[in-house]
Amino acid sequence: MPSRSTKTGRTVRYVSQANLSFARMQTAERRNTPRIYGSFPVRVRGRDSRGVRFEVDSVIDNLSATGLYVRIPKLVARGAHLFVVFRISGADSRHVPAVRIAARLLVTRAEPQPDEATGVGGVFLRMRFLSPWEVNLRRASGE
Repeated sequence: MPSRSTKTGRTVRYVSQANLSFARMQTAERRNTPRIYGSFPVRVRGRDSRGVRFEVDSVIDNLSATGLYVRIPKLVARGAHLFVVFRISGADSRHVPAVRIAARLLVTRAEPQPDEATGVGGVFLRMRFLSPWEVNLRRASGE
């Protein structure tokens, strides 16, 4: 782990975002940010517990500034990395303008459900807003 000494002789250690998120995953959950409970459409891409690639559409159960919880029809392991794109809108239509966010997610909770789905809770490693131009380009290409 990289470190350096300061002028006062103290050692400063640098921790990568992934290591910080994994350390957070190992400790008891502490919800420091408020949650939004609603049904926000989401597309989830990643690899299931067998290593097979998947892409599924689902609905976010709850969302915060640091992560989300969603149920997907795939078995996903804790510690897996997923890519999600979601809309923050109460409208069901894809034709209604809405904020779209793309994010990398580290799975911190993977709860098997009775219907062979998995409840996935995770923290955002990286996220960005998608511009309307990107959204229109993807819609035109059939995504």
